[in-house]
Order: sequence, then structure tokens, then C-alpha cells
Amino acid sequence: MASENMKSMKVVTSTEDSEGWKVECNMKKAVAAVVFFLFVFAAGLYIGEEYHGNMKALMGSPGGDNLKNIREPQIVKLGDDMNFEIPGNMGFDAAAMIEASTKLETTIMEYYGDEIINRMKNDGAFGVAWDNPAYVKGRNYLAKNMIRELLQKMNYTIGVIGSSVAAAHDNCNYDSYEKQLQRLLSPVWKAVGTDIEVRNAGEGGACSDSHQNQIYCVENMVGGDVDLVHYSWTYFEGGAKGIPEHELLLRWVLMMEKAPTLQLLNVGGTKMDKKIGCLEDDRNQKLFKAYGADFGYNAFCLEAGLWRNKKYTGKVWGQVGDGVHNITRYGAETPDLEKHRKESLGVVWRNWHPGPLGFQLVADMFALLHIDALKVAIRSIALKAKEIDGATVVSIDDFSDFQVPLMADDLIQPLFADPEIGILESPPGCLNLEKPTYGYHQVSIVPPGDTLNPYAGQILGETNGGWTMFYNANEAHRLIPKAERNFKYCWHLDSCGAVTSESSNTGWLVFKLPKMTKGKVILCGCCTASKEPAKDMFLENEDVEITFDGKVLDRSTFKQFPTKKCVQILGQFPPDMNDSGGHLYVGIRMLKPHVAATRVVRISHIIAF
Repeated sequence: MASENMKSMKVVTSTEDSEGWKVECNMKKAVAAVVFFLFVFAAGLYIGEEYHGNMKALMGSPGGDNLKNIREPQIVKLGDDMNFEIPGNMGFDAAAMIEASTKLETTIMEYYGDEIINRMKNDGAFGVAWDNPAYVKGRNYLAKNMIRELLQKMNYTIGVIGSSVAAAHDNCNYDSYEKQLQRLLSPVWKAVGTDIEVRNAGEGGACSDSHQNQIYCVENMVGGDVDLVHYSWTYFEGGAKGIPEHELLLRWVLMMEKAPTLQLLNVGGTKMDKKIGCLEDDRNQKLFKAYGADFGYNAFCLEAGLWRNKKYTGKVWGQVGDGVHNITRYGAETPDLEKHRKESLGVVWRNWHPGPLGFQLVADMFALLHIDALKVAIRSIALKAKEIDGATVVSIDDFSDFQVPLMADDLIQPLFADPEIGILESPPGCLNLEKPTYGYHQVSIVPPGDTLNPYAGQILGETNGGWTMFYNANEAHRLIPKAERNFKYCWHLDSCGAVTSESSNTGWLVFKLPKMTKGKVILCGCCTASKEPAKDMFLENEDVEITFDGKVLDRSTFKQFPTKKCVQILGQFPPDMNDSGGHLYVGIRMLKPHVAATRVVRISHIIAF
């Protein structure tokens, strides 16, 4: 057993004296000895066989404190076909991580049983089945960011964008798949002194968002430092409508700092009568074939996974139990839970949203994907460590095959995505004023005091001009089972947000734009009774004026894009663009002192690329 091997591992905490360092203490050599040791002290070097020394190891390397991180080699079992020696110079406690990951993997495997797990892996619950050679190759790509974070002793980060499913609406937030996944994997990463963070930027439907506009803001929403991105918008994508957005998002996240890949959560999926039960249409399968092997692109389909236990009878709102289990593991292991809370933990579906038991299956399957790639990462570091001097801790510099960031030319030409924007070298710039966001906003609201602000003398107030911020009140409490609303850990994270004005008395609102290559600028509206914010706030609203580069934009050139929530106010750079200040700005102001309620402007997003 792997765990038995772990228990026998020893860490070198002291060294034995070697013969070369016996000192003859006699009067004839006393002076020479004193001089020698003063020299050693001054130079900061301790040279001797007892540290297996070479200068690189003693002076330190990107792997960390080399002397502290040299360990005793050990043979470790990591899966049936992955036995290997853990060298002493890996720089982290690989044995502890293997033990923690093996414990988690065993827990999940025993909970469902090998037969059910294998059906999910290889018979239709994943977009790319585990027995597909493309999966094996794609796993190597997933392992790359794990290697980097292990060697640099950094936290591993997953960022999630999605609809109310991702936001865990109709549930306690503690039971979201993101929270469950983080709790599952945290002990694995804590075993080596780091941790894992799962950032949930899911947003409910009250803000009128969809996959079509939110993907443009992925870097602002999840952060440019993520190692992996998750996406879930099942109910917006009927008839495979989301495929161009899947490809756009995948290509854009691959252009981010750490070149993370994309994994989809689809809460649908077909029964066992189809070999492919997860996103089985031809176009989705073409994407998996095109990007699965090279970049680890994959998906898990929840209902396909449930069908594969062969006792699931279909989606019934509020039903407790999936045919095999009637409560989550953590519910069963916590006997003193409040009665209503415990009853809640067996629900598979709440309305169209998964319940805690459904989310547990999602978290478990993504955890198995993670552990499978982590095995490859640890083994790769071990093999690399064996290639170099045993007294030198392996570092990221020893992995010459790392290519980060990627370039658009490293990818195939887009299959389904808009070819003009599918070849961007970085994700679009964005300021998303909804909550939560975790990353830097590439577009910013310019304060009046900014010396480069071309509207400085025309802005009222000290921050956003006279414009104010709007957020939905009590949004965190609303979509939670009634009996669980008093538990603060159940509150949701998401809230609609916008900067708003209803009068010319507020003056100008000014946005500073990032570096752009296409000259496209998009505004999105939010948070009024309008079902078509793009039309009511911008396209047909004569009470608002919008300028770019100091010139008033012609409303007749605007178009609704990419949804009814948003309007493209600029499709390309104007031929007479000035850019005299070295920056590009968009200015917006209301033209009347009293604007009708139907003409109030609330801007939730501004996108530029």
C-alpha cells in the first residue's frame, strides 16, 4: 500500500561526521585552524563531504533552502503503473502529498465503488473519456501548472465562471461544488505547506448575464494568476448554442499568465444507452478532439454521471437520494448537525439547480481529475530530480519544456469561434462591477484628479464624478433554503452591480481603456426593469451621450452585441483617432437634469480589446 511506504519515509535532519573533517588539535596547527575557520565564517561557506556539497546547492536555488530540502530517497507506489523512486532533492515533502492524495482517492473510490467510477470515467460522463489516449496526453498538460506551483511553493488556484448553478443558488453556499472541491483538495496541498483556492465568480440570472458576455471578462472575474478555469452555463446553451463561446474562452484562458486550461461542468447528460453521454454532439466532440490532447480540455456532465450508477431514476425536484446515497459524506460524518440542515444534504436537485448531493458528485469527479494529473506532476519532478546533482534541489528552471505564456500561433485556427477575436494574444480587457471578482480590472474609472483625464474640469464629485454605485440589497440571503438562511456560511457571494446616473447633474463618467488591438468597446447595462438594457439604455436613449477619444460617437453605428444586455459602441479604431494623451478614454454623461425611469443608465461592464 502507498500509505505504508509513506510511513517508512525519513527526512534527513542531521549529518554524520566524515573522515575528511577530523581536526588534529595540537599547538603546531592551532594558528592555521583559527585562520581557516575565520575565512570560512567570513565567506559564509561550509565546505565538506557531510553536506554532499557543491556550490550551487549551498548558495541556494529557485527550489528553496537546498540543505533543508534534501531528503532521503524512497520507493513509492503511486498507482498500479506508476511506481518510482522519490529522490531526496525534490524540494518538498512529496511523500506527504502522495499519502494525502491517496487517502482522498481511496475515499472517493470506496464511496462509489470501482464499477460505478469506471463507468463514469470511461462510459459517457466525461467529454474526453479516461481510456481515450487524448485524455492521457491532456493530463500531462494539466500537470504543468501543478509542477510550477509545487516547485515555487505557491498555492494552486481554480477560477470558476458560470450561472446560478456555479453560484449554488437554491442551496447553502457551503454545499456548492466549489466549496466542496476546495475542502477535498486542501489537505493534499497543505501536506506540502501550500493550499488550493477555488474562486467562485458564478453570477445569478438577476443581472441578465449569460455565457455570451461573461466570457469577455474572465481575467477580471477569476484573476490572471489562476492555474485552471471552470465554466458552467448549461441552461443557456440548449441545442449546443455555447460552442463558439467554449472555444473563445478556452483560447483566451490559454493566453493568460499561466496558460491554464478549461474544464466544463454541464449538469445534463444522457442515459447509459449512449456510449457518449456528455456533450455528445459532433461539434462539441470536435472541440474535445482538437484541444483535449494538447491542452487537457474536458468536461463532466452531472446527470450522465448519475445515470451511470444504474439506480438513479431521473431528475425530481427536492428528491432525497440518488439511488445509492441519501446524504453527503460530510453530512453522514457530522452527527450533531441541525435537523433541517442534515435533511438538506441529501437533496440531488433543487429546481433545475443541483442540490448538495449532486454537487458532491461534481466535486468528487473534478477531484479525481486533479489527483490523476497530480500523480503525473510528482512523478515528473521525481524523474527530473534524478537527472541532476543529488545535492541540488530541482527547480522550475530545470524544466525546459515549459512554454508560458502561450502565443496565439501556438493554437490551431478557430473551428467555431469568431476568427477575428479568436486569435487575440490576451483576453479582452474588462471592468465588471458585479460581485465577486478576483482579478485586476483592465478598464478603470478615472478620478477627476488624474492629471491625464481629458474631462477633469467637467467631472463632479471626488471619485466617480456624480455617478453612484448600485448593488442588489440582501442578494446573499435570498436564494437559500428557508431553514438555512440564518447560517452565515450559507450566504451566497454574488450580487448584481453597476455604476449609475439619472441626471445631467452627475457630470461625466470616464473610463480609461487598456491596450487594444481591434478597437472594439462594449458597454453592458443592468439592474432595471428592462429586458433589453442595450436598447433602452444606449441604442434608443437620446438622453445619454458617449464619447471616445474626445469625439461624440454616432448612436447609429452602435449595435447590440453580444447579448441584449450589451451594446458595441465602437467596432474598430476611428481613422482620425487622436490619442494625444497617450491613453484612450470613453466618456459618458446624461443630457437632461431629470431622466425618465426608462432611460436611467446603469453600467455593469465595459469591455475593450
